[in-house]
Amino acid sequence: MTTNHHLNPAAGGLIREDGFEDRPAHDMSNEQAVKLRELSEKAGEPFDGNLDARQADARIAYLEKKLKG
Repeated sequence: MTTNHHLNPAAGGLIREDGFEDRPAHDMSNEQAVKLRELSEKAGEPFDGNLDARQADARIAYLEKKLKG
């Protein structure tokens, strides 16, 4: 079985027909790690330093929304 791909420049990589992205994961930046640690502490949530950059962005958005209540 083959999976067809097409470029999605806005997403920065390839999108497979099944909707999953074929993009290499990049480590979160130092700025993301600092922000994530601060937000995690404020929200009383655990800090996970093993997230990739996209996961860190999603977690930061979640924590910011949670803190705004």
